[in-house]
Amino acid sequence: MRDLNELEILDRIAARLSLEAAARDLDLSPSTVSRKLSALERRLGVALVHRTTRAVRLTPAGLAYAEKCRELCLAADQADATIASLRESFSGELSVNAPALFGRLVLGPVLFAFAQRHPRVQIRLRLTNAFVDPVTDGADLVFRTGSLADSRLRARKLADAEMAVVASPACIAAHGEPMTLDEVAQRPCLVFGTVGSRWRCGRADGLEVKTALAIDDLEMLRDAAVAGLGFALLPAFLVASAVASGRLRRVALSEDLGSNPVHAIYPNHDIPNPCARAVADETARQLARDPSWRSPAPD
Repeated sequence: MRDLNELEILDRIAARLSLEAAARDLDLSPSTVSRKLSALERRLGVALVHRTTRAVRLTPAGLAYAEKCRELCLAADQADATIASLRESFSGELSVNAPALFGRLVLGPVLFAFAQRHPRVQIRLRLTNAFVDPVTDGADLVFRTGSLADSRLRARKLADAEMAVVASPACIAAHGEPMTLDEVAQRPCLVFGTVGSRWRCGRADGLEVKTALAIDDLEMLRDAAVAGLGFALLPAFLVASAVASGRLRRVALSEDLGSNPVHAIYPNHDIPNPCARAVADETARQLARDPSWRSPAPD
């Protein structure tokens, strides 16, 4: 079987008349270039290059073969450029499903910018907090926060949302600034959901807190914290603006507060919709720029 890398190596040797220069162009070691060249000559049964300690020179057979190699390399470059052009000029439909809060605060700006760059793409975005089965929903791209229980899903982890304990300056002045999570639990706390009085933090069993108010909407929970009604455990990206403006203060705790992962899921295709992959890539880049999110460790 032909090794097409050998053809590119001969093309660069012909252009540079130096094994070392060809190796630098291809980001290979000189020994690899020499080994590949020798393998090509053995396969063809003819010398392609005369080597001396001072220079290299192509044989007549090498010149003829290198000319054809140049044509093949140019054709490969053109093929790559064609695909790159297609990826840069996306078209067709893209159906996206995401949780409402993530969609409004994170995904929306990404999709708006994508739509401006690629006006031939028809985007359909559905925001819902209800459980969505990615396999049967029919979307090209599904964003899901929290752990994934279904191992069948073709999923990519984009980032982890950092969690933060926050309260208004007035609340902290009235109740004192806690130093530990257990001290937080003894102060008035705001709880997400309407059942129970437990924070889902970094502890395996969560944290039982003194509930002042329970709300099943994270944005209203943040607003309740701004109003001074208690301490809240919330995603850092949700409270970043209020912390920056001084309406909320982050409570400095040494204990791990846990995090909430977000995944991009390609439900229905072995090869994802190119638009879906591009939106997921840009979302990952956006999260990597935001200190409220922690990028996943490289594989």
